[in-house]
Formats: sequence, C-alpha cells, structure tokens
Amino acid sequence: MKKIILSLVLATVSAAGYAQTEEPRAMSKLTQEQKEARMAEIRSAYAEAKQKMSKNGKNGQSPRDLWIEYNDVLEAQADITEWDGTSIYFDSDTLGGIEVNRPYFIVENWTAHQHTRYREMLINPKDSTLMFCYRRGETDAGFVVESRYYYDPEGLLIEEKHNTSNTWSSPEGEQKDAKRYIGLFKTMTQGVLITREGTMTDAPAAPKTATPLVGPRSKDQQKAYIRSLYAKAKKRIAEEEHEYQKRNVRIVLHDQGTLWPPMTTEYKFFFDTRVIDLPDQRRHDNYCYFISEHRQRMGFDSYVEYLFDTYSGDLLFYYCKCAEENEQWEWRRYYDQHGECFEETGVSADEEPLDKNDAQNMLGLFYKVMN
Repeated sequence: MKKIILSLVLATVSAAGYAQTEEPRAMSKLTQEQKEARMAEIRSAYAEAKQKMSKNGKNGQSPRDLWIEYNDVLEAQADITEWDGTSIYFDSDTLGGIEVNRPYFIVENWTAHQHTRYREMLINPKDSTLMFCYRRGETDAGFVVESRYYYDPEGLLIEEKHNTSNTWSSPEGEQKDAKRYIGLFKTMTQGVLITREGTMTDAPAAPKTATPLVGPRSKDQQKAYIRSLYAKAKKRIAEEEHEYQKRNVRIVLHDQGTLWPPMTTEYKFFFDTRVIDLPDQRRHDNYCYFISEHRQRMGFDSYVEYLFDTYSGDLLFYYCKCAEENEQWEWRRYYDQHGECFEETGVSADEEPLDKNDAQNMLGLFYKVMN
C-alpha cells in the first residue's frame, strides 16, 4: 500500500512502469536561452534554501519546520519493517493580518526492504510549485540509482539526469508526490481544509468496517469497557516504545510564526492492522486506536488524549489537561455506544465541547497521511 507522504515502497514498481511503457511526456516549451536561465534560477534557489535550512532553529530563533515520522511492520515474522522521516521547511509572513506559511524545501529519508532511500524537493515558496527534485536509493540488487528533475514555472520538465537507464522514478510521479506533501503541509499549518463546523473537508473517510453485533451496555459496563481498552492501549504503547517493530505516526510542528509566540505541537497516532469481513470482500485495514496531542508555547501547555473503539472507530474517551498562565484545567469525558457523553469529570475550559469534531479531524489527518 502506498501512503501519502510517508510510505513510498511502490515507487520502484510505478517507476518501472514508466521506464517500460515510455508513455509520451509533456515537456517544457521554453527556448534554450530560457531553459538556461531557469536552470540558473533553480541552482541559486537551491543554494539559498540550503543556507536557510542550516540556520533553522539557530542564532536565538525558533525553528520553522514540520517533522513527520512513520513506522510500520509489514511482516513481523520476516522482520520486514518500514520507516520514513520527512522534514518540511517553511517561512512565515502575513497577508491582510493572516499568517501564511510557505514551504521551500522537503527532505525525506526512508527504508524499504531494508534499503535506504533519500529525496530532496525544492519548492517555490511564492506559489508552492516544485522546482527541482533529487532522489537516491539502493535497489534490492544492491546498486545505487540517482535521479534529478528540473521543472519550468509551469511544472513541466526541462531536463532529467540519471546515473543509470534503469530509472525507478518519473518527473510526473515526483510532481504528484510534491503536491501531496504540500497539501498535507497546508492542512497542518494553515487549517485551510477545516470547516466552521470543525470537520476536515478533504480527508479520506475511515475504512468501512463490519461492526460486531454487541448488545447494549449499561453505563457501568461501558465505563469498564473503556477503562479496559485504555489500559491495553497504554500498555501496548509503552511496550512498543523500546521496540524497533512499531506501528505509529509522529508529527511535530515547530512554528515560529509572526502573530503569536513560538509553539511546538506534537501529534502521536498509534495504529494496528485488522482483517475485516464485509459482505463483498475480506481485506486488511489499518485502524487508529489512540491519539495524543501536546501543544506548548510561552505561558501555555495542553495535553489531549483520544481513545477509539477498535471496531466502530467511534470516540470512546477524551482526556485534556491544560494550563495557561496561572490557571489550570483537567477533565475527562466518557462516551456510550451511541456517541453520547454519559459522564464528565473535572472542570472543562471549553465553552462548548468539541471533542467529537476534534477526534474526527485527528482521524481524518491520520487517514490522509496513510492513504
């Protein structure tokens, strides 16, 4: 399964398809003189981006980057695992009193079949278009493949360079992935895909599940069920913390910003794979069973947990602890089989509970990353 941004295992297969079919490719219509000028522009922008990245988070400045880490186990017995770490670097400015974040460089490292892969993407911060891509990787046969792609302002290929004719990538494929990276970045940093009702409009829906027929539970039974699932989730997370076979996604956003003090936001998504039987098919699906969110900035600290039902994917439990200046709040909410809160403990800082909307946004972000 190919995952947006984080998992590129099938890149070899798709690239081989490009190499074998030799489909017609849209090429830039720039003149030779214009191409040379564009290449010079790309090299200059690349050098400037590298210099800017070297200063990120230094000289007393807060870092501005988005880190996405993905771990999965493809086959536990065969010890086949995946890891992917992606950094997106950006600048911030304001337009009409609104803060706008602009990505300018993406760096990705990942492993596939126990081999290492590496990719760089140079992004034009003015319009978020791909200018240049470099990728390097080891094949299963043990040799190294290197590719470089240069694009004109319209996103059409100017030139490509490879160290072997057996390329495993394509300029179209790199463009497609760059758009996915940038789309996820905008969702994370600008909230452009969140509606007034608090739902993420472009995130894929959770996979349809075959919910087991469970009889109605009393409030005490539901609370016992929630506490049992919570304890199992926490135990599993603690055990995986020190194992290299993990199934989780970690996202860290360092946002210096221009309108607010610097904030660090960390999301952790813990998931597993289940086999479900539907009327028309039997399939494997990844499902998220626990999410945590931690936000910190000067004078403010909040920590949130979401626990989801294994089969239905519904929110079962919400916990929040936050502190702002000299005030502190802590509360818990328990949900029944119909999605209704049947018990709340502690004192909430919310004027209106948004647990379910926030939970759906978090799940939407998870599936946006995974698909």
